[in-house]
This record gives sequence, structure tokens and C-alpha cells, in this order.
Amino acid sequence: MAPSPPRFSKVLLIRPGALGDTLMLAPALKSLEKRHFMMVAGRMPGLDAIAPLTHRRFDMELPPWNRLFIPSSISATLVVPPPDLIVCFLSDTEGLVKSNLQAWYPKARVCFFPSLPRPGKKVHASLHISRCLRASGLSLDPDMIHQDAMRLPVLGPSGKGRVTPHKGYIILHPGSGSRKKNIPFYLWKKLFLEIRTIVPESLRPIFLLGPAELDILEEIKEAKLKAQTLISTSIEDLACYLKRAALFVGHDSGPTHMAAMIGIPTVSLFKATDPVVWHPLGPSVKVLEGTDDELMDGVISHVKDFFSQGPFAVN
Repeated sequence: MAPSPPRFSKVLLIRPGALGDTLMLAPALKSLEKRHFMMVAGRMPGLDAIAPLTHRRFDMELPPWNRLFIPSSISATLVVPPPDLIVCFLSDTEGLVKSNLQAWYPKARVCFFPSLPRPGKKVHASLHISRCLRASGLSLDPDMIHQDAMRLPVLGPSGKGRVTPHKGYIILHPGSGSRKKNIPFYLWKKLFLEIRTIVPESLRPIFLLGPAELDILEEIKEAKLKAQTLISTSIEDLACYLKRAALFVGHDSGPTHMAAMIGIPTVSLFKATDPVVWHPLGPSVKVLEGTDDELMDGVISHVKDFFSQGPFAVN
């Protein structure tokens, strides 16, 4: 007997957010994209990062998506293939967004969920999303999806525990989207100098910065480290740099989540956010919590252990 068609053919997910927030959709999308026509409305550059797992993407920073948040007529349009199911991860206390969507797509089921787990609820952001999607009527197993995302790289080669790096360098990412997450740069300088005494001569630590982190570039220059610095201006740049890394060290940030999902051995540092909710998903992830000094000491210890077991051993 032929399998029955999915209840929902075209699905639109609406979840504006930064790179790391958008990547939290990736595990569920990987489970759904072969069974449904998956469309995502969000923000760049996260939309580019999940492109392989979607069929259509819409940048909510561009027209006509502003219509979603203002009183609109039935004749308005979002230039979206009519979905059967719309799942929104955003606040709509006055019901305006829901009213607009129901007017524009009267045949679609429209569901709303909070973008993140309720404060105090110890649930990973990605698992929260999968559970909400199941509650909306989609067929998926949130717990299995979450376990698979920790076992296999969501954005990496299918069936492999992690990518085989080109053994070019160790990436240090001293920035993030929030300064409260960041360790002071003098400790990154300490890490850089320490790593050079630990790793094989074929490797070298380098700094990775995004366009919004160029102030750190000045600190690197002032420290006179003679360190190579990579400037990532696009998701394509970032993915290219990450795939050449033997190890990635960073705060709770979008690039850290992306490195883990590609399958790069990743060390993630948490000082201001909850790792239960935000720990990176991937087959080779080390999460460290603590004060600035504790975190950096933990990184140095982990790097020593990592390379003492062979250049690409997983701790």
C-alpha cells in the first residue's frame, strides 16, 4: 500500500532571530524537509545557514513582511506559496499577526508558540521547537531528533559523525552577539599563546571575527600577537573557514553553533547563558561553564587532553 500523503503539504515557519536562534530550527527541518515543502521566514544570515534544509526562505527584514505587524486588508499578500500550516514562534499579544495570517490564508492552520522555552524551564531551544511543531500537527519525534542532532552533524555529511578537517588551523572566536557572554580579550591572548606551545607544528591558532566584531581586531593588533585573523562576511565564508578547522573555541554564539552542527570538534564557553537551553548540538562538543578565569583554564586543559590523544581525538 502506498504511503498516505502528509497532512500538511506546504508548511511555513515564522521565527525571526539571529544566526544561533535560527540554527535551532535545523534539527527539526532535517526531519521534515523530505516529507513537506518547508518554508521559513526569518532573518539573515541564519536563513542562509539553513538553506540546505528548506525549500523557500523569506527575509523578514525586507518588504512585504512589515505588513505582518500592521492592520492589513484581505487583499494584501506576502508573496508566499499558500501554506497548509503556519507555525509562528513570536509574541502576538494583540492577535494582529494571527488575524492577518488567517485573512490572507483562510485555508491554513495557524499556530503560535513562544520563541524560546518559558523562563526557568530546563529544555533545549531546539527540543522546544520540535515539541511545538509536533503540537501543531506535524509528525515527528522531538526526543529522537534531539538525540540525533547530538550524535550526527545536522549540517554535515549525511551518516558521518563529523567532517574530516583539512587540518589547517584552530579557530578562536572571541566575540558573540552579546558582550555579557564574552570573556575579556586578555584571556584569549593567554589562550592563543598557550595553544601555540601545545598543538602540533602543522596547526596554528587563528582568530575568527564577524563584521560586528572589528573592535576586537584592534585588540589583536595592540596585543602584537602576529596572529592571522579571518573576517567572515557571509555564511559561505564562515562555512568555508569552519570546514578547514581541526578545533573551534568560542562563546555561546552563532558561529559556535554552526561549527558544532557541521561536525567540527567544538569547545563552547558559557558565562551568561544557560547551557541546558543553548548547548551546541553536534557529535564532538565540549561545554564549559564558570568564571572568566575558570573558563579559560578549562579550555587550556581540554586542548591539552584533545591533542594528547592524537590531533583529532574526541574527548
